[in-house]
Amino acid sequence: MSWKAHHQESERIAWEADAAKRDGKDVLAQTLYRRAAEEERKALADLDPTKRRTFGITTVGIASLYFQGNLLDEAEQAACEFITSDLNSDFGRNELRTLLASIYALREYDPVYAEEEPGQINVSVIGGHIERGSAPAHLINQTIKTFDAFLYRTVEHLQKRPFRTSSHASRELREQYTPWVRQLAPGSFRFAVGLHASPQGRLLGNSILQPDVVSDTLLSIVSMATENTTDSLERMVSSEPYLMKFLRLTRDLAPASTSEHERLSLRAWNERQPMTLSQETRKAVNRHIRATTKANQKPGEAETEIRGVLRGVDLEQRWLKVAEGHNIHVVRKAGDAIDDLVGSMINQHVIVLANRTQRGRLQFVDIQSDD
Repeated sequence: MSWKAHHQESERIAWEADAAKRDGKDVLAQTLYRRAAEEERKALADLDPTKRRTFGITTVGIASLYFQGNLLDEAEQAACEFITSDLNSDFGRNELRTLLASIYALREYDPVYAEEEPGQINVSVIGGHIERGSAPAHLINQTIKTFDAFLYRTVEHLQKRPFRTSSHASRELREQYTPWVRQLAPGSFRFAVGLHASPQGRLLGNSILQPDVVSDTLLSIVSMATENTTDSLERMVSSEPYLMKFLRLTRDLAPASTSEHERLSLRAWNERQPMTLSQETRKAVNRHIRATTKANQKPGEAETEIRGVLRGVDLEQRWLKVAEGHNIHVVRKAGDAIDDLVGSMINQHVIVLANRTQRGRLQFVDIQSDD
């Protein structure tokens, strides 16, 4: 085969790898990126050595394909191999130096990256309007708020506490655990979240969960919530209120079809392989939520979806108001969702799922941003 034939085959495989990555199939994507890089190596072997610029472009392509597949060792080896080649062009060497700098920023050689600790969850917000090292403030603030809620709910589940109907964790719990966020080296938009356990709690003999136990459980919940069925999650989380809360929190982490980002990647502090939440992930979790709420529907009730702007809530009566065009809908019995909404969804576009009773009243089932 010629350079052109191998190069075209590499492009075809890389396209499949990109599609797998968008769908959150990270293991498959990594395998495909490696195959695409190997095809480019075959193309390089068939290249006329006098074509220095093509040689440089091809070597950059090889290292970049490894990098896109998070194969950092292979990417670094390829870049170092080709950067010293007499056949390479100035363009190729400069591009490979830039790539090496990116690799070092994502490896333990970077002091920021090296400060990983037990319980740290590395988060990458990818695609769409996300730039290297920058992202819309409201998107990151809402994502961090969702992680805070998820971490506290995970602690309460592990400690077998009764399900609370308020979004605010108890003062005692907040004194024992403090959510934190850490800056990571730029690459899309990256940060780390986790819990710090109070040393006073350990000194007083309180039953303090280690941060890595909490984060590992959270990631296991997210993984099981995104499976084809929720059987594994239901075995792990027997309480239906906790189960529904975890499904909704997982859903809220995944990007919507209209979101400013395309993927959210999560990686445990002691793992190299990330887990990716995509727009398809959100749809799949929504299907699980709808199936569960449908099963709990009372006879005579009809499921109704309302798309509009959340205009108000009543914290005591537990209702919310949604403006759909000129119509104002009052949705009752919102339960713990009311507290979760305050400050985050007011005056924002939302999708509310409700059951309409035979008397025409709307009773709350679910809510999510319609961004």
